[in-house]
Amino acid sequence: MASLIAALAGSLFLLFLFAPIAKLVASGGATGAHRFFGDTELRSSLWLTAATATIATILGVLGGTPLAYLLARRTFRGRAILAAIIDLPILIPHPVAGIALLLVLGRQSLVGSAALQFGLHVVGSAGGIIAAMLFVSAPLYVSAAREAFARVDTRYEAVGRTLGDTAWRVFRRVTLPLSLRGLIGAAVVMWARAVAEFGAVVILAYNPKVVSVLSYDRFTSYGLTEALPVAGTAIPLQVIKIADLKTGSVNPIIRSGDLVLVTEAEPVYITGSVVAPGQIMLRDQLTLSKALSMAGGTSKDAKLSTIRIYRQKSAAQQDIIDVDFEAIKKNRRPDEILQPYDTIEVTNQTGIFGGQSWLQVLAGILLRSTPVLPY
Repeated sequence: MASLIAALAGSLFLLFLFAPIAKLVASGGATGAHRFFGDTELRSSLWLTAATATIATILGVLGGTPLAYLLARRTFRGRAILAAIIDLPILIPHPVAGIALLLVLGRQSLVGSAALQFGLHVVGSAGGIIAAMLFVSAPLYVSAAREAFARVDTRYEAVGRTLGDTAWRVFRRVTLPLSLRGLIGAAVVMWARAVAEFGAVVILAYNPKVVSVLSYDRFTSYGLTEALPVAGTAIPLQVIKIADLKTGSVNPIIRSGDLVLVTEAEPVYITGSVVAPGQIMLRDQLTLSKALSMAGGTSKDAKLSTIRIYRQKSAAQQDIIDVDFEAIKKNRRPDEILQPYDTIEVTNQTGIFGGQSWLQVLAGILLRSTPVLPY
């Protein structure tokens, strides 16, 4: 009787793990695979995801292997504290991990401001994606690598030392070959976790979009039907612009079973020191002044001399435009014409979150249909 109950419980648990994935692949996989070659945004997102996850994994292996070997082979004061620090990113919510990274790597931080001096942008770039992936997935590699080193019999290493080999030579010729299979497995787990990361990435680099962020963006913008091909096979529906249809540059053939989705309008995002941050639908030509007015206007402590516009040129390229809004108000320069998917950042003197607490920023990310981007 006990064996029957255990088998039933195990079967139900396995079904619970397998059924959602199987249903997702069955619902969206075939459609997504059929339309893969027609979606340039997804192809760019896939390449970006694979490249950034691979770089993060390489950095994790280079930095985490010595730590894993130290924890597996040495006993020292503070060893438990070091192990706890390494495991900490796994335990905290990943959006909070992204906020923590933003505090250290944001433009107003010591590291971020120093990087800007050399023209390097961490927030809203591939570098930010790599940092987020590395932060949340490296602990998995260190933990698995530590176990791989611990399984190597120390007597083999002792024999090498008695034969006159240095510690490095013993590690290279004895320890590393015996633990290599476990280290490769640890690296694969880290890479897979990096590819799947969403919470920290969406805080630190909403654009350019990796696959997880693209899936979320399509779901919140278009609904479940549009998100299914992305979530099922990471291959979304092709998005055709009406303007391209009018000019004749794109005129796709519609087949039986295809879903034709005509969006209401393309959005512009406003964040920071405005009364109502969020998204504005770009139905007609929209200027910066009109967009700020539609967002309820700027706050009293807003820094109007430098309003920043992030304009996505491609999956891996982003333009940053600094606008002197005071000059626009005084008619000393023409108003800025906004483009679809522009992100407008209105800063102030109170911090990188535009006067919002980190809890407000986190709530905006999780609860809004379009996140407030805390750049």
